[in-house]
Amino acid sequence: IISKNEKLLQSLLQQSQWMQFKHKTQSLKTKYQSHSEWRRLQTVLKKLDKQYRTVIRDQLAHVFATEQNWRALHSFTQQWHRIEPDIVAKAVAKVQKDWFKFHKHDCVYYRRQKYAVTKIEWRTQNEAPKVTLTGNHNNPMTLDMFDAEIVSES
Repeated sequence: IISKNEKLLQSLLQQSQWMQFKHKTQSLKTKYQSHSEWRRLQTVLKKLDKQYRTVIRDQLAHVFATEQNWRALHSFTQQWHRIEPDIVAKAVAKVQKDWFKFHKHDCVYYRRQKYAVTKIEWRTQNEAPKVTLTGNHNNPMTLDMFDAEIVSES
């Protein structure tokens, strides 16, 4: 069981079939946990899982290698959001913390008028987020988050 499954999982890794790799790994853990060869199989699974995690870590490193690489972030989230939602959520949280100029509910100034950030939206893979600002007497307006005229209150 070990060599056959190791070859199959290695093949899935080499072909970048991440979802199938993850499902097969989980099914093997469930199916063979009480098998006499479980310890050896577990060692193989850990080795292959480490390779899998290295792929994810390398792709994340690419996202954060340059400042605000929206295209790489979009590519990463599209590829991994169904397979590793927790990792994607952590990456998005890091982006929001490190890349965003301000956050939802912050007060900002635009052309010397005070506004509240009511919405932040990522529209396409190639551009920075858009923000919706709402002031006391104005209709909401949507601007690029990094518009030079938007100044954070803090």
